[in-house]
Amino acid sequence: MNTAVLVTCIRNFRKNRGPVSGILKGYVGLSTAIFTDLCTALSSSDPSTFLLMLTIVPFLVCLTAILFLREIPPSSTTSEDKEEARYFEIINVIAVVVTVYLLLFDVTGVHNRLISQSFALILLILLASPISIPLYIAT
Repeated sequence: MNTAVLVTCIRNFRKNRGPVSGILKGYVGLSTAIFTDLCTALSSSDPSTFLLMLTIVPFLVCLTAILFLREIPPSSTTSEDKEEARYFEIINVIAVVVTVYLLLFDVTGVHNRLISQSFALILLILLASPISIPLYIAT
């Protein structure tokens, strides 16, 4: 799946190949921390729930990604290229915020159930926040 996404994104964003591949590789590295922290926050004491999440979540993520994975025409003007670059900068900032958020959660030690669930909810919102870019473009 990683290769399919990388190839599609590089074809879609020819002028911004560096930022695209950097963002994708960054999130591949973060994915282990994200998944581990989410599993710890939501099911730290139940190994069977962890195994269930380990089998279902990657499948659902891939299934969802397949629906959106398609090649689009590349940008044709300089202003579109600059606009794309600006959106990639926003996604990079979101990735850094997610990284710092994960780090703070890990460094602060053991958390009670309410804090863990709040952490998971905020993390999911942060991970979903890049969807606001295409929604903004569509309006």
